Amino acid sequence: MIERKFVQEGIVNMKIAEFLDKELDRAEYSGCEIRRTPLATRIVIRAGRPAIIIGRGGERIARLQQTLKEKFGLENPQIEVKGVDNPYLDAKIVAKRIKFALERGLNYRRVVNMFLSRVMEAGAVGVEIDVSGKLTGERHRTEKYFAGYVMKCGFPAQTYVDVVQEQAVLKPGVIGIKVHIMPFMPPEMEMEKKVAKGDVEIKEEVIKKLMPKKEEEENKEGEGVKSEEKEAETEEKTEKEKEGDEKKKEDKVSKGE
Repeated sequence: MIERKFVQEGIVNMKIAEFLDKELDRAEYSGCEIRRTPLATRIVIRAGRPAIIIGRGGERIARLQQTLKEKFGLENPQIEVKGVDNPYLDAKIVAKRIKFALERGLNYRRVVNMFLSRVMEAGAVGVEIDVSGKLTGERHRTEKYFAGYVMKCGFPAQTYVDVVQEQAVLKPGVIGIKVHIMPFMPPEMEMEKKVAKGDVEIKEEVIKKLMPKKEEEENKEGEGVKSEEKEAETEEKTEKEKEGDEKKKEDKVSKGE
């Protein structure tokens, strides 16, 4: 029963996020966080233009709270709006701005190159923007634009790269927009670069703290090899001693004859 309750809450949260994405499209909606408490349901909304969500005297945010209460059955919804510190490092906001620019009729190459430069100027490590659809003719095609360094696979790509998809509706058809932004370099790679350049010297104590397991495994392997070598030496000694005893017995027997 408890598991079913969590699943139902997750489905409701997904529907709320989809509703807010459509309702607050012009406010450059970036994401939301929903926290349920015994007294109220707190919804924290992140957006590039928070003033549009609040409205004059908080009228729009009050209407939004009432809509969420009636449509999704939330108990006493309380909405808090937060602005994004650096919009050009948020893939959702960048994708929405590209979408609005294309819907206004601007050339897609000019728009994409402009946002590539702005994202890199904002301090990102790398950015990739993919545009697909009927860009210039009747045939569908995909064009990819890169700047900087963006991880493409593995755990670091899932953790450190922000990926968002949007759609721009134009007269020829729908244009798909996919934005990858890597806002900062992973700390592991940053440390590796500094060590390779010689900017940072790592002491042996630090290395032991960072990699205790590897050293323990190596020590265990070394101890195992040493023990095997000792066993082999003892076996050789016992065999030699046995051979020596047998020779002595043979010599004694031959002398007695």
